Amino acid sequence: MNQVQYSFQYRFLDHQCMGTLKHLTGLDVSRHKHGDPPLVDDGYPGLRLEALLPLKDGGRRGSWIYRYRTKAGHLKQIKLGQFPVMSLADARKAWAEQKKIRDDPLRGDPRIELNKVKTASRRAHAEKRQAAYSVKDLCDHYLEEHVDKVRKRSDEPRRLLEREVVPVLGSRAAIGILRKDVHELVQGIVDRDAPRVAGMVRLELRAAFEHAISAGRLPAEHANPCDKVKAPPQRKRQRTFSESELTAFLRWLPTARVSRSVRDAMQLELLTTARQGEIVAMEWRHIDEARAIWHQPTSKNARPHDVMLSRQALAIIEARRGLHAQWVFPRPDGAGHIASKAIGIQQYAAKATLGFSDWTVHDLRRTALTGLAKLGCPRVVQDRISNHFDSSVAAIYDRHQYDDEARSWLQTWADYLDKVSPRAAGADLLMEMGGEVSNEKSEARA
Repeated sequence: MNQVQYSFQYRFLDHQCMGTLKHLTGLDVSRHKHGDPPLVDDGYPGLRLEALLPLKDGGRRGSWIYRYRTKAGHLKQIKLGQFPVMSLADARKAWAEQKKIRDDPLRGDPRIELNKVKTASRRAHAEKRQAAYSVKDLCDHYLEEHVDKVRKRSDEPRRLLEREVVPVLGSRAAIGILRKDVHELVQGIVDRDAPRVAGMVRLELRAAFEHAISAGRLPAEHANPCDKVKAPPQRKRQRTFSESELTAFLRWLPTARVSRSVRDAMQLELLTTARQGEIVAMEWRHIDEARAIWHQPTSKNARPHDVMLSRQALAIIEARRGLHAQWVFPRPDGAGHIASKAIGIQQYAAKATLGFSDWTVHDLRRTALTGLAKLGCPRVVQDRISNHFDSSVAAIYDRHQYDDEARSWLQTWADYLDKVSPRAAGADLLMEMGGEVSNEKSEARA
């Protein structure tokens, strides 16, 4: 097709579309208004100006269009730019570039080439955005958009990510995190002798990456770096207090910077061997003061359990009457009981002042059971006290409840603790003053 035929084809095409064919000038373009037929530039086949609705301030605007036919004869058009941002001279330059593509036998379709450019631009923009998307951003979005809206309690995932993940990986690009990085993070927590925390961090970080992928902040094909990172082995603690440590603990507790509720809960765990979650959920309706029994309608093994209370344990409980009508360990705001982790949080903050810090609240339960064994308490009575279910053949035939034996040995254990560390003069006053106000917020949050 020669230039004359090619030009005629475009003129015919533009006349079909009711365009005004003439060699355009800047004045023609400036006078073109909405409702006028498109202006077709003679000598530039396919170049046209289509007026759009005027701006609110009355300014005129329009679109520069390039219409063409592909080698297969299909009619197409692409937008070159916006008038008046793009002048007539600039529109002719843009037309020349697109016409060159149209005449190129290897390319031939400006729209396809334009789509390639747009795709590459979007990809480059996405890569730039993803490179700036840090692990801290990923954790923040996960907490705000998922955890805060779906989880009943969001403080634990937030604490894990903000304390364990953000300080180590927070400033790095999320898309650049490898499985090796997650493994090193998890292993570092395990090396601190916190395998349970390491396992929870791995699960929360994996969920955070899945959320980012689902939200489109990371590519759909991006492999979650937490996948196939092995869960850390959960080592069972065997820590118990030595006699000297037990003495130091009993002397430290009355003046420790923990709240009264946490102090009482730790004392009761040592006196009764009950779990801290069971202690904080204690209700007054389950306390039989006359018989010195704390009834648990359900327990960890899904069976009801009666805890025999020594004189010392009952005194601690009775001293809390009047704090709440239902709960023995109420929250400061009265909305339910304190959470068991409130004990762990305050213990973690205060334990450094004890002189030895390698201990947890649950070690008190283990220490109490070990102490009972040292005093000569039979294993069957220990199981009754600790509410450990015995599935042996002997237990199937032995239906004795061992209530009296449990009461006797728990009283022996409580008396032993008094002998190990007699309460110093003035300790009662210090127990009332030892940090109740300063720790209210941690119990309320928990």
